[in-house]
Amino acid sequence: METGEVPCLDLTQLAQLLVCPECLNLLLPPTSICERGHTFCGFCRVILEKCPACEGQFLEHARNIPVEEICTIVGNKCPYSESGCTCTLTQALLPLHVSKCLHRGVVCPLNKIPDHSCSWLGVLKDLESHLKNVHGNMISDRNYITSNVFQSDAKIILHKNEIFIFCRYLKGSEWFAIIQRAGCTEHKFKSVFRIWTSQNKLEFISMTFTVTNINENIDDVFEEGRSMILDDIVVKNFVTGGDLSMMTVVEEAK
Repeated sequence: METGEVPCLDLTQLAQLLVCPECLNLLLPPTSICERGHTFCGFCRVILEKCPACEGQFLEHARNIPVEEICTIVGNKCPYSESGCTCTLTQALLPLHVSKCLHRGVVCPLNKIPDHSCSWLGVLKDLESHLKNVHGNMISDRNYITSNVFQSDAKIILHKNEIFIFCRYLKGSEWFAIIQRAGCTEHKFKSVFRIWTSQNKLEFISMTFTVTNINENIDDVFEEGRSMILDDIVVKNFVTGGDLSMMTVVEEAK
């Protein structure tokens, strides 16, 4: 082990010993054991006449208490197990996993974008396929977007195994622009917004923000100053011939 490395144990082989050999579910209480010590879950015990491992008889009122206690500690199923997640974790690790689980339910993030709507509802791991199949014309596989239109704009960025939604629109007398992520990875990202005049690229505005999660309300992010907000008068100073030159870049945060 290198200096400073966090010690860890591979529990793969142990986990294989903590499941019922009949249904392969964790041996949560109450368990049953046969006369040779093979352990089964209570559900399988009801439907089994003899131990399928050794043909031995089951012991009446006998349980494998140590195994039950171990499984109770490590056997917390992900709440998204019905959606396909097979993870079981300790109680302490469960909240972090739940916040990152790819089987959690999501709606199409374009529903949050003004003038866009989509009725799709599914799980996070299927979101990219949905976006490619239904909104493929909005997708960029680069980590940046360039735009020369003055009107509102929306794009999807696929980068570093993550899904990003870009939105820019005018509300009242203010221009808003934001990048949000779906949360497919544990990486941290930042967004860089840059506006310049087409006549002189040395005249520009550049703003950097932490990329927020799609679960966060866009208006709340704007009100807290965590994404781009510019007065309409300022933006119009950079408009030439009806065009607004803007680049939005997604970068992995250090």
